[in-house]
Amino acid sequence: MGNTTRRRTGKIDRLDPHTKDEVEQMLLTGVTYREIVDFLRAKGVSLSRMAVCTYAKKFLATTQMLRIAQDNFRMLTDELNKYPGLDTTEAIIQIMSNSILNTLANTQPEDWQKIGVDKLLREANSLVKVTAYKRSRRDPGEAAMQNVSAMIFETMAKENPELFEQVRRFLDNKKGELIDNAGQG
Repeated sequence: MGNTTRRRTGKIDRLDPHTKDEVEQMLLTGVTYREIVDFLRAKGVSLSRMAVCTYAKKFLATTQMLRIAQDNFRMLTDELNKYPGLDTTEAIIQIMSNSILNTLANTQPEDWQKIGVDKLLREANSLVKVTAYKRSRRDPGEAAMQNVSAMIFETMAKENPELFEQVRRFLDNKKGELIDNAGQG
């Protein structure tokens, strides 16, 4: 039998960067495959609608994955901004816990057979273990200070949102300065 390895890049991938960018923008704005084929034909590139469709599926799937990653990162930074005393691991645990609870709350009784309940419980158990381990490794004084700090910021956010926003901005600026200074030193 002959070599049956599949081509990993299509004609669109091999276009000059400017034309490829134009095609990608056309895909993002909802231009039809036929219009893209006509556009490429005008530039001297012969391509079928199916080739454009294949590229579009791959490109749009990648774009969607990037959007999801950006949304997840935005959720994480929002969580960290809400609770300045929270570290990244704790923010991730809170987001994952919230996601698991939403899944549990929104699952219909007939869907329980489809969901691997044992897997969901293992995931929840893992979150509990990580949280417990993280708390056990903290210095008691540090843990107490973080709890007090979190309570102060929560109360400030509720009772005096303007002051909370000023303090948050001030701390963000100082954190940025520390990071900048650490990078230069």
